[in-house]
Amino acid sequence: MSAPAMFSMGILSPADWGSDSDAAPLLVGPTADIPKATCPWFRKTFTLPPTATGTALVYLASVGFQELYVNGAPAAPDSVLLPSVSYLPKRVLYRTYNVSALLNPGQPNVLAIWAAAGWGTYPDMDHGIATNAPLILAKLVAPGFTLTTDATWKVAPSNVISTGGGPGGGDSLDDSKAVPDWNTATFDDSKWAVAVTHPLSSYPNVTISADAMEPTRRESVVPAASVTMVATPTSPEPVIPQEEWWGPSSLRPKPAPRVPAPFCGYSGLDPGGTTTNYEKLQLSCPTSGDSIASIDFAVWGVPDVSESCSSWTAGDKCGSVPATTKWVESECVGKPTCTLDPIHHQGDPCVGKFKKLAVIATCKIGPGNATAINTLPPPPGPPTPPPPGTWLVTMAELYTGWFEVHNMTAPPGTTVKFQVSTTVGKTLEFGMQDSYTFGPSGRGSFRMRFAYHEIHFITITGLPTAPNPKDIVGYRLTSLGDRVGDFECSSELISTMYSTTVNNYRGLTTGGMSVDCPHRERRGYGGDGHTSYQFALANYPVGAFFNKWTRDFADVQGVPGGFGTPAGTGLVPNTAPTVGGGGGPAWGAYVVNNPWQTYNTFGDTTILEDMYPTMVKLLAFYASHTQDDGLLHPWDSSQWDFLGDWITPHGSESKVNSPENLLFNNCILHYITTLVSRISGILGDSTAEAKYAADAAARAVAINKAFGNASTGVFVDMLQTHAVMPLATGVVPPEVAPKTWSNLAHQITVVNTGHLDTGLTGTYFMTKLLMEAGRNDLIFTYANKTDFPSYGHFLALGYTTWPEQWDVANGQSLMHGCYNAIGLWFVEGVAGIRVHASEYPSLTIRAGVDAGDITWARGQRLALHGMAFSSWTLSSHRFSHNITVPAGGVAKVLIPSANGATGVTEGGVAVGSAVGVTVLGVTTVNKLNYLALQVLAGTYSFASTWSR
Repeated sequence: MSAPAMFSMGILSPADWGSDSDAAPLLVGPTADIPKATCPWFRKTFTLPPTATGTALVYLASVGFQELYVNGAPAAPDSVLLPSVSYLPKRVLYRTYNVSALLNPGQPNVLAIWAAAGWGTYPDMDHGIATNAPLILAKLVAPGFTLTTDATWKVAPSNVISTGGGPGGGDSLDDSKAVPDWNTATFDDSKWAVAVTHPLSSYPNVTISADAMEPTRRESVVPAASVTMVATPTSPEPVIPQEEWWGPSSLRPKPAPRVPAPFCGYSGLDPGGTTTNYEKLQLSCPTSGDSIASIDFAVWGVPDVSESCSSWTAGDKCGSVPATTKWVESECVGKPTCTLDPIHHQGDPCVGKFKKLAVIATCKIGPGNATAINTLPPPPGPPTPPPPGTWLVTMAELYTGWFEVHNMTAPPGTTVKFQVSTTVGKTLEFGMQDSYTFGPSGRGSFRMRFAYHEIHFITITGLPTAPNPKDIVGYRLTSLGDRVGDFECSSELISTMYSTTVNNYRGLTTGGMSVDCPHRERRGYGGDGHTSYQFALANYPVGAFFNKWTRDFADVQGVPGGFGTPAGTGLVPNTAPTVGGGGGPAWGAYVVNNPWQTYNTFGDTTILEDMYPTMVKLLAFYASHTQDDGLLHPWDSSQWDFLGDWITPHGSESKVNSPENLLFNNCILHYITTLVSRISGILGDSTAEAKYAADAAARAVAINKAFGNASTGVFVDMLQTHAVMPLATGVVPPEVAPKTWSNLAHQITVVNTGHLDTGLTGTYFMTKLLMEAGRNDLIFTYANKTDFPSYGHFLALGYTTWPEQWDVANGQSLMHGCYNAIGLWFVEGVAGIRVHASEYPSLTIRAGVDAGDITWARGQRLALHGMAFSSWTLSSHRFSHNITVPAGGVAKVLIPSANGATGVTEGGVAVGSAVGVTVLGVTTVNKLNYLALQVLAGTYSFASTWSR
């Protein structure tokens, strides 16, 4: 029996946040003396009337994170990092809490809130209402009683400083400043300050919306595998100074006549750690009277590289880029000093790609300096040994979330530092650092609260005695609900790929978006989300999540994305609600593709209706940049707005005006235009349906004319992606398609010896294309590999998540969204359960008997009417298939059979006589013969004499 459910209406208008119809709603925030990074405590005491019994709800909106306590008890003990992330300058989310059991009618009560600025510190959001983060807007509604935030609320700084929310940062807990019982009704808050009020009406462009999705929660525990003393020098993430560093010792000049030595300079990131707010770089010739003669660039600058510029080589440089060289030389050359501001030049590859601007400068000798001796500081010495009390904690596996360390002891006032990394040999990555300061007792525990990390290794510094591994616990955080899908098969390799995709996706999905990686950028990339949504829909109850995340993309439509993206247009940034980040049409296409797939899983047109205006505006933007040749062309010079297939084994397609990028992006546009045509028809707009169908047809003609060869079926060249994209997006004419298919199969099986040669988007479309075409054999060919490049190669190297690049050595992230696309194959292709609301019947089940040497598989997933189940086995003389069609559903079931209905049974009875089963006829898929059946709701056991 399921638990009792409850439904209530939310707050429907801004005015409803007031205590009555005449009271203007007020948010409350900290006083000016409380720094933004300090996490304040808010509280309000009140006496609840004795008659105020029954259901009591607290509606709590916050700019930043919130933890609600009622009379000392947490209102949502299983949820963390609330509410979900949103684009704060436009939308602030609220959670609803049922606090009926926590209130004391007829007695003093208190609402207490622990808040943090969270995403309000993120540079792409830190404007408008977010500049005042954290802010709280609360309303308690009990029978006959209402309480709202107003000028009587109190505030005080807590003992936690947090720089979480965006990437990097962490939590600093100081128990010397702990205030016991601060959240109880009996606590004396007379010395606390009055909270600063902010009228809600001051932010007319902000919508307060319900956070109507699964909350982020502690899903599971990750134990510590070991604790060891660090006895060798460590190499933490380098601290990048603002002043210049001298170059390689091999370039050190000899005494007079003096030759100026090249010197280096870095610009770091802002404290939020993003690529949209660089620190300025100041260059100055070391010797007075000299002037800057030339500038060169180095690709050093990914935040976790440990080398100093003394290790730079000529091969590291990217100074040949004319645009970049031009702006720097114009600002620096001929001057003794200059200041470079990368924020104004993010479209230049040396800035946008490498996160930190890094330059090598050479100075021209000034008058009177020709015979001076150029003295250089000595090269840096070896790394310093770790201080006493340094311990390396290795967690059982890589995960996204929190850690806690209990039962620590040290003298009062001692500060212990926790540095987090994902990579063996690295102490600190991407600023993931926390700390704990002991209080008077000299005993204490640390737990994270408002930040989160991607964690495998924790270096603890300053703790006199080794922590017990049993006192260290990790919590995997995710905003996904309980998994409803499942898969397993006879191949251990394929089964492990499924569980790895599960592990990877839940680590990427925290706080109401799926990110590229949880530590470096932590942005909600549409491209990475594109690789995952079909897998997610088959395995998790993500309907509410996808409603929310697609709305985030609608919220940021027209907001500049940081690489020259035009403002105020229909263009959708490549990430949401985080705005910044590179991509192109395949990233913005998320606003069409996700709603389409979500609709086809649940059959609910709401998400299509909600996102349709966003789709129309996006297509209008692309139409405005379609030239006379019928093709979409780049609207600016930045590679980050017009990427092709990203991170393939042979490299990324990043040349803006190259044939491969134009082919790729026009195929994407043709695909989403076709989908918008179909969506228009579903929503009843036949005029728009015809218009977009005609637009798609015209674009297909232009693509074939520009890039296709009708006699060979080749588009641009013979690379896999360039056959996949025209085929998967419906561009290839029917008479040419067999040739293009043949080219693709040849590339996979012969040229690439059974391996993938596709990247982020290409792998998704190839897996989707092959699966929907019934080519499980080709998917199995590349899925069954264990050498480079393959998923099996990742597993052979010991990874439990999917890294950022096929060549792991070139990537920075070991948990990334690039390659989740294989996940859509397991339940849908091998177990064989396909759900598609735009077809009838919406449920099709075909066992993946053409998937290599797999001899059994079982899987389940959510269908329109409930859970569908498939379990099949294959022996040398018999095929058996058990299926469940959910109540109210109808399925088309394909049973492999060489003789039609002859030899096919259900429950031991000839299939033609089986109850609930109708024989439709015979069909062929992937050169195999099947008996097609229509099957009503129920559980069935089919068998045939077919064998492989």
